Amino acid sequence: MAIKFRAGDVVSVQGTVTYNYAEEDGDDGHVHVEIPGAIRSDAYIKPQMLTVVQQTIVIGDLVKFTVPVPGEEPCSMDGRVLAISDGHAWIDLGGGEYCTRMLTSIERAEG
Repeated sequence: MAIKFRAGDVVSVQGTVTYNYAEEDGDDGHVHVEIPGAIRSDAYIKPQMLTVVQQTIVIGDLVKFTVPVPGEEPCSMDGRVLAISDGHAWIDLGGGEYCTRMLTSIERAEG
């Protein structure tokens, strides 16, 4: 069953960030978003109005993730991405330790 939209409904649209003008202009800046399938295929949107669905992870990024521990709280970990293949990242945890995680299960460790 398709939903019937009504004026005033709040919706979200998935697109891809192509440039972040907010980094240059501070709070007055906008993020340029490409929206596939739209009549007008791009928009300039205030960052406060956006929600990230999935971050782009590249080699060299510092990332963070959690690991479940049976009977305990999840363990938070971080490391640097060494390689990416087939939706997975190979991560250097430091001290000679490495792990592989799905890209959808990690996020960039900003700052």
